[in-house]
Amino acid sequence: MLKEFGMKRIILLLFSITFLNCSQKEEVYNHNIAVDTFNKTLYSGEEFIIKAISDLPLTYTSENNYHASVLSVDKWDNANIKAGFVGKTVIKITNGEDTKEVNLIVSPLRNLFPTPPLELFGTSKQEVISAIGVPDEETDTSIKYYNYSDAAPYISYFFNDENALYSINIAYKIGRSYALDNFLSERYRFAGVFINEVVGNGFVYYNSLRNITPTIAIYLYGLDRNHDAVVYQPYIEQDDEETSSKTSLLIP
Repeated sequence: MLKEFGMKRIILLLFSITFLNCSQKEEVYNHNIAVDTFNKTLYSGEEFIIKAISDLPLTYTSENNYHASVLSVDKWDNANIKAGFVGKTVIKITNGEDTKEVNLIVSPLRNLFPTPPLELFGTSKQEVISAIGVPDEETDTSIKYYNYSDAAPYISYFFNDENALYSINIAYKIGRSYALDNFLSERYRFAGVFINEVVGNGFVYYNSLRNITPTIAIYLYGLDRNHDAVVYQPYIEQDDEETSSKTSLLIP
């Protein structure tokens, strides 16, 4: 009887060791990815490292390189990420068996005025008023709102002959040009200069990386003695040898 009891203990011990080894092996070789963070906020131009562990090689991709890009991956499969322009993106990490996502926000350092509602381009004057409220001034082809921000005394919306919104113009107080350049550069890519026979020359920014067609062009030029104009319009491509930009400013 004693002998039989001892035999049972040996069998139980061997079973436990086998089960423990299997469990440890499954834990180490289950192809899951462990990541040190799932949410990160940066300023434009900042960098940070995502540390991840897997028993398979890791691949990192950014859903939108305009907002953040993967600079490099080291020999330990940690990725160096660089923040681009203001906005949100997701860094995806995969090993072919598992996928993890890191939510990345690129936050602005400067907030001179709110980004206008660019999603309203192409809508009617009535729809714009319905979306943002009763204007302080109104004509057949434009509406204006005062006190847009401390730095921007008013914002105007312009409509074409088909009553579709095609231009949003912000008046910006002169004297803060350096701050305005930094403000725009955090959000958009500087594309060069433009020349216009009505307003003279100015600067243009795009909401895309190089070699990718933008959807919005942002123009900066002198409006009057007290204000610069920051103009948002849908991107329209043109070839013009006199300017380093490839877009056409539409004057209201």
